[in-house]
Amino acid sequence: MRIKTGITAPVTALALIFSTAAYAQSQDATGSDNGTSSELEDTVDNAEAPATDGQGNEASSNGSSDMAQSGDNATAEGGSADPERLIVTVDDTEITQGDVMAMIAAMPQEMRQQPQERLVPMAVQQLIMRQMLLDAAEADGLSEDEDVQAMTEENEQMQNEDAMVRVYLQRELDSAVTDDAVQNTYDEIAANSETELPPLEDVRPQIEQQVRQQAYGELQADLQEGTRIVFYGPDGEPTSASTGGTENSDS
Repeated sequence: MRIKTGITAPVTALALIFSTAAYAQSQDATGSDNGTSSELEDTVDNAEAPATDGQGNEASSNGSSDMAQSGDNATAEGGSADPERLIVTVDDTEITQGDVMAMIAAMPQEMRQQPQERLVPMAVQQLIMRQMLLDAAEADGLSEDEDVQAMTEENEQMQNEDAMVRVYLQRELDSAVTDDAVQNTYDEIAANSETELPPLEDVRPQIEQQVRQQAYGELQADLQEGTRIVFYGPDGEPTSASTGGTENSDS
């Protein structure tokens, strides 16, 4: 039995919580400007510490080719948009083309301006991450959490599941931003920089942002462990599957 995500309500807040990591990573990958510019950001772009999964591997490498392929599949056949078409399953949860379309519609405008061949895989990746976060939040019993309840009371349009995802992710990223983590990241960037960085306290917000990015990638890799992710082609047949970062082709 498959469980559908049922993403029909507004998910703007959910899309926004991913923008710090997913959008920033996509900008780093292409070298494009994300709307802010500073000497530190130029230095970080040239000498930032790579995000890892805690095992020496780049955190976002696993499954990236499949996500790109899924993006191609989601817009194949002349851009047909069948909302019921299956794109990927995360364990027993189905993610359809309609879910992808809803996520894209909820993204901030600057994200939606990206080329479709990058935008769709990003949306698919966010939906996969959302489901893994939701599973983790449910396992932690966040459905009755005070912060989750308060969030849904303040925003009547927010679904309880989206609030759970937001609270879980926020706590995970906040816990990663320690004084030691900030100092270590600053030191690593400084060691790889050709120019002298400003004092840490002058650039702490940017360094904390970098720490959050790295923590997001590590969390993503951790959640993938034990999660079976299966991508589907336009014909509805599985094209590849991965469990715990190990990929298998079903073609």
